[in-house]
Formats: sequence, structure tokens, C-alpha cells
Amino acid sequence: MALPKKEKKKGEEKEEEEEEEEENYEEFEEKMEKLTAELSERIRKSEELEKKIKEKLAEPGFGV
Repeated sequence: MALPKKEKKKGEEKEEEEEEEEENYEEFEEKMEKLTAELSERIRKSEELEKKIKEKLAEPGFGV
């Protein structure tokens, strides 16, 4: 016995929603990997700049 059209559409919609959710999660993972790598690089640069600033301030006797 065939499913009524309305029930069949609900099943198809649910399947499409699950596929879309999976795609969104994969996109999210890719974005987070990129963003966390970028953040790590910026933190590293920040630490380098902080060290240089402290060295420059220490030269004339203004230790931080």
C-alpha cells in the first residue's frame, strides 16, 4: 500500500533536513578549523610583539 502524498512528503522533508544539517555541520567544522588556526597565529604574533615591547621599554630602564 502506497503512503499518502502528505506522509511521503514529510519523510522526504525530514531526509532533506538531515542532509542539510550534516552539510552545515561539516561547513562549521571547516570554518572552526580555519578560525582556530588563525587565532593561534595571532596569539603567537601577539606574544612576540609583547616580548619586543618589554625589551624596548627595558632598554631605557622602564621594565614592565
